[in-house]
Amino acid sequence: VRELLRSLDYFAMVDAMSACRDPDIVRLHYRGKIDVGFADTVERVAAMARRMGIAHRILDLDSPGGLIEDAIRAGDSIGGAHWTIWVREGAVCHSACVLILAAGDQRLVSGTVGVHRMIRLSSTATTRAQLNAELRQVHSQLADYLERNGAASAIADLMMTVPSRDLRLLGAEQLHEYGLQGANPVQEDLERLRVLRQCGTDFLHRKEAFQRALDQDCGKAGQHVDAMRACGIALLPKY
Repeated sequence: VRELLRSLDYFAMVDAMSACRDPDIVRLHYRGKIDVGFADTVERVAAMARRMGIAHRILDLDSPGGLIEDAIRAGDSIGGAHWTIWVREGAVCHSACVLILAAGDQRLVSGTVGVHRMIRLSSTATTRAQLNAELRQVHSQLADYLERNGAASAIADLMMTVPSRDLRLLGAEQLHEYGLQGANPVQEDLERLRVLRQCGTDFLHRKEAFQRALDQDCGKAGQHVDAMRACGIALLPKY
């Protein structure tokens, strides 16, 4: 059931998300720019999902980009709330949207992902030297963000080589190379340590074998996220 999210007020959120309780999954479909409203929305939906006992979150994302600061704020929130990010076939994830993609526990890409140079629209630079100093700050901020979210800091280098009026599309091999497709390695390491402490080595090995099978058998490009989930459930009895 799809409900239009008209407000972030408590009762409006409860009404919109109540149907998510039984399937235990909330899917937020967002189409638009990455801005403060987007950051507020993902934070609020995750908080309400925790309060309502809805364990799984999918962000169905279609965005041409937006503001760096809002993307980083939203991405750090997403990284702490265990979202799957889905760029469906026909959707785009460009510019600052790539920072959101990097933050997901799982990144499923069937649409197009592209990067270019990102500048602060609030910049007061009037000379090349001033602008270059700001860009160095932006680059450092991006590289640090990407590293802590399990993506390659080389994405920040690539962005700086593409003029802001242009776009460099990333192919499937580049998405894997830069850590923007599939499971988030940082989150996997955290989960591995948690499982090892709580459940022991044997369970950990079976869980990792299941994850490898999930990636190989269920993570096919262009596949619908619901089909991927059903495929994963069907694999569980083997492990």
